[in-house]
Amino acid sequence: MYFWGLLILGIIVGAVTEDSHFIIGGLIGGFVGWIIGTSVQSSAVGKQGIKDDSESTLRNHPILTERMKQGWSFSKPSA
Repeated sequence: MYFWGLLILGIIVGAVTEDSHFIIGGLIGGFVGWIIGTSVQSSAVGKQGIKDDSESTLRNHPILTERMKQGWSFSKPSA
């Protein structure tokens, strides 16, 4: 949402200031919107206690950790 809002704002500001700089304004607005959007998303995810990809793996699950010690693996057996 932030990405699209700032992208449109950048296009409008670029079009108002110069006749052919709306593309540059859109690129700058899109880049800033992407940065703000990802930071807002990561802070919201952290506040709600949702684990990111580095914390949420099957390899860290206690039952699977025990199975791995017994010789299980995540790779396919060779034929």
